[in-house]
Order: sequence, then structure tokens, then C-alpha cells
Amino acid sequence: MSYIQHLKYIQETTTTDLRSLSKVDIIKIEKILKAQQQLNHDSKNTEIKPFIDSLYKEQKGLLFLLDNPNLIAILSNSASFKKVHKINYNPEDETPIQLFFSTYLEQDLIGCCNLAFSEDQYGVVTELLYYRNFLPESVIHLIESKTETKLDYFLTIADKVVENPSILSDSFVALVKTLNLERLNSKKRQLMSTTTSYAFKALNRSGLSHFFYVMTTGLTWIGRDAETVEEKIEKSEVLKDFKFMSKILAVIGILFISVVIYKNVKDNERQQAKQTLEVDAFKKSIYGYLTHYDSTQINNLTPWKLNTSGQLNINYFKPSLKTNALTRQVMVVNNSDYELIIFPDSDLMSQFGLPLNSYYIKPNDSTQASLMFSRIYVGKQLALFKTTSSDLELDKFYNTYYLRHLPRFSELLPSSETLIKKRFEFGKRIELSQRNDSLLLETNGRFRIDGASYNTFPLWVKN
Repeated sequence: MSYIQHLKYIQETTTTDLRSLSKVDIIKIEKILKAQQQLNHDSKNTEIKPFIDSLYKEQKGLLFLLDNPNLIAILSNSASFKKVHKINYNPEDETPIQLFFSTYLEQDLIGCCNLAFSEDQYGVVTELLYYRNFLPESVIHLIESKTETKLDYFLTIADKVVENPSILSDSFVALVKTLNLERLNSKKRQLMSTTTSYAFKALNRSGLSHFFYVMTTGLTWIGRDAETVEEKIEKSEVLKDFKFMSKILAVIGILFISVVIYKNVKDNERQQAKQTLEVDAFKKSIYGYLTHYDSTQINNLTPWKLNTSGQLNINYFKPSLKTNALTRQVMVVNNSDYELIIFPDSDLMSQFGLPLNSYYIKPNDSTQASLMFSRIYVGKQLALFKTTSSDLELDKFYNTYYLRHLPRFSELLPSSETLIKKRFEFGKRIELSQRNDSLLLETNGRFRIDGASYNTFPLWVKN
């Protein structure tokens, strides 16, 4: 019998007040357990000793169990436990209770976890994690390990999960969320991405595009076996759609062609209109002000000297004192003759409530920056100046930035206007290096540009 089984047996067979045990009471309990043990020939006398020792030495641990009967129900594998998230205990007793758990309850906890995982009762484990402050490291490690093993298993049968989503229960997803470990969250995201990849791609295709994709890919899958889980999902979903679409293909010939022609025309018109709006919006933005100008039309140039690398106090965006754990600490190294400014992607950062911090890095210098979604600005001779153009409205718009004393590089990197439109997501270290008439952005790991991964990206290559 385990510790909890001993406790439950005493509670059910005696009226002894376990909250105020005397030495006589403990001796009486020991006799009861030994008598019960004699009836169970498979039990060992040593099983009783830890329980009796705890009654003498660990009253605080016993009281914790009595004050939290839901924990007893969980460890007893009782289906009657409730989702009680309030834990009753004296904070001053936390250390003794932790010792009690590791000394007397470890096997009960391990047994409870093993049974719960074997029976897919993930809600039991999630409830147990509300007592995380008291759980031994071995139990925490067991839960994390078994959860990761389950995630790995689900990844191998992702095609079955697509066919029968109930395989991946909400209680398991809740357990992963409660553990809140990056490696588990990463695998969960991978699983979700794998099981929804086909549906997501289908949603992002236009109706006719998806139709053609299914018809052409379906013919391929008919004569080919799927090897990977992703291919199994793809084949199953494509063939499902293929059978349906094949039935209606005969009646959509002429109509289909007409719709394709009409749609292509409208798509082109919308795309052209969208591109026109995007170009106009870019020109009338801080990014357009910084990069979209004729350097031959500069006047009233006033150099703007920054002596040190680090966070900018120039308010290109509204200043923010917010911090956020989602941002990453990135070492930015500038091994080039150019100056570098890293801006926040203001729209995306504001959407997620992240701080809008900008950083300046001198040539051949470095700084530590707190970054998430960023844009980069490269050039020489930071200065305050006006520009003139034939577009009077645009020229007037740019002058509002000038009056706000927002400097820009008077000597731009030729690719600056294209570059500042890209969204960068950096890891722990990036380096701006200059060699062979090229300006490169490098890292010893990976970084992302507009969602694509790189370890080296040419910012500019001289023709």
C-alpha cells in the first residue's frame, strides 16, 4: 500500500482525529495497519514505517493533505476529484510541505501520473500541476517527459488526427498550455501546423486555384504512395476533394473559362489598385520620408552627430517605456563603414502591445538591443535637411517630419527604399559586414525576413 492508500484506509476504518494525533493514537494506527497487512500476504512490513514516521515527524504535511482533500482524491485515482484551484496552506509551511511531498508522496505522484498518461486522463495531470510548488523535481520531469513523448507520438500520427480530431483531446492541449515550456509549445505549434496545413493552404488559395490544384495533384496521388505524415495528410485531403470535384467537372467547362478570365481581370485590377495605394501610403510614411527622396535636391543640411551606439532618443515613433518578455535581447555588431538604425515595425509591434524602441549602431561598433519585429535603415551622414520635388503635396508632407527634427541619412544605401519595407525577426546575434563590394547581414544561427529564414542576407551588392 502506498502512503495515500494507508491514509485512506485509516480515514475509512477509524474515527481518529488525524489533525491532533497523540502518541497513543499513532501506536493504535500502527497496530491497525499491521493487522490489515497480515491479511495481505503480498505486503511488506517496511511499507508501514514511512507512513507512521510521517505521523510523528511531518504533521504539517499531513495537515496539508487533510486541508486539500482534492489532492487525496487525485492521488487515489478517484473520478470524484473536482477542479479546485485554491490551495489551502500556510505560506510559512511551504518548505516543510515540499519536503513532505518528496519524502512520502513521490511514489504516489509518479504512480498517479503514469496511470493518467496510460489512460489519456490528461485533466488529472493538469489538476496535479496546480500543486506544482510542492511537487518533487522527479515528478515535474516525468510529466514534462511524458507530455513530450505524447506530442512526438501525435506528430507521427498527425494524419490520423486529421481524420479523427477527437484523438487530440482538449485536455491534452490544456496540459501543454499549463506546462508552458517552449520546446513543448514549439512541438504543439508544429502539430497544429501539420494537421491544419492543407486546410490553411486551401483557405489561402482562391476557389479556382484550389480547384486546379486538387485536380492536378489528385491525379498524381492516385498513382503514388505517401511516405511522410505530411504526404499522408495531403493525399487523403486532396483525394477527398478530388472525388467531389470530379463529379461536377463535366458541367463547368464554358462557365469555368468565363469565370477564370473575369476573375483574372478583376484580380489584376485589384492588385494594381492595391499596389498604387501601398506605394502612396509608403511615400507618406516615416519610412518613405527616410528613404524616398532625391539626394540631388537636398538643402538646408544640418549634420546630426551621434557619438555612441545604443537606444535612440529621437522620437521617430511615439516613445514607449513598456517592456515585454516577448522581445529578444540581440547583440548587434556593425563591422562596416555604414551607420545602422534598427526601427520597430511600428504597426505590428503596437498591435501586440510591444515597446517601440529604436537603436543606432555606429560603424565598427556594437550594442545590445531589445528587438522583436524590426526594420533596418542603412546609410551615412545622418542629418536634418529639406528636399524639394515636383509633387508639392508630398514635399509639404515631408516637411512636417523635418519640422519635428527627425534626421535621415543624406547618403543612402542604394537598396534602402526596398530594404526598409522588409520585416526582420532576429535571434541572439546579428552582424553587418562589408566585403567584396557587398554589404551582408549575417548570424551564427537563423533570422527571418518577411517570414523566410536566413543565416546570411545581402543588403546590397555593387553592380
